[in-house]
Amino acid sequence: MVSRSGSGVDRWVGAVLATGVVLSLAILIWGAVLYLLNPGAAEAPRTVLGIFRGAVELNSTATINLGLLVLLSTPVVRIIAAGIAFTLERSYKFALISLGVLSILTISIMIGYISGRS
Repeated sequence: MVSRSGSGVDRWVGAVLATGVVLSLAILIWGAVLYLLNPGAAEAPRTVLGIFRGAVELNSTATINLGLLVLLSTPVVRIIAAGIAFTLERSYKFALISLGVLSILTISIMIGYISGRS
């Protein structure tokens, strides 16, 4: 039997996932249109700030990279949304599990970033 509170969390987290996918798809399509309008591939930015700057400057490669960045960050935002939803519903056990998963993801990203710099 599904409780009402569980379905609220499911709907909220589902909305976060759907929004992230639709937003990334829209950005990717916009990047593809920019590329078709100006087919010489611009140099791909190497930093997150460079991706944002390039997307603002209508650089097709940077815009496509931004769409991919949004798509990759969607699961992280989902975990944050689930943690907030569980906390608001006073399901502290699941909120702590969400915090643990978020901690593992953060540590993994930091290790990857540090490893990639050397």
